[in-house]
Amino acid sequence: MRKISPSLIMALRKATGLGVLEAKQFILENPEQLINRILLAYENKQQRIKQGFEARPHLYDPIEDNERYSDIIKKAKMRVSEIIKEENQQRFLELATQDFVYKKSSSIRHSRKLKQYLWKHHQIEWFSCHEMNPAWIIE
Repeated sequence: MRKISPSLIMALRKATGLGVLEAKQFILENPEQLINRILLAYENKQQRIKQGFEARPHLYDPIEDNERYSDIIKKAKMRVSEIIKEENQQRFLELATQDFVYKKSSSIRHSRKLKQYLWKHHQIEWFSCHEMNPAWIIE
């Protein structure tokens, strides 16, 4: 079991909105790389606010702003959207014949596919908004 400092728990709590015990549990159950990215994303968000820029309401993986990765991630997002659209069209054709209602893919599905695509094709460890914002309630 890794050692967790109270200051790390409080920093994660502040960044995510998790309670103290939830933050501690989150640290225990998740990779250090994710914890570090969440803390960096929160720090970046606070800096943007101090500089007078509008910040996104949620945390996102800071590698999206990295010059080395930003174009790759943008292109991957477009490619994954195309893949999902193709899958949905095929699924719609299959389901339409059975009188099912067509639903758009969820952002969680898109995030999972994007994460897999970035790792498989570029060996980029990217964290989705759902991973970066653990206190979110996802419907």
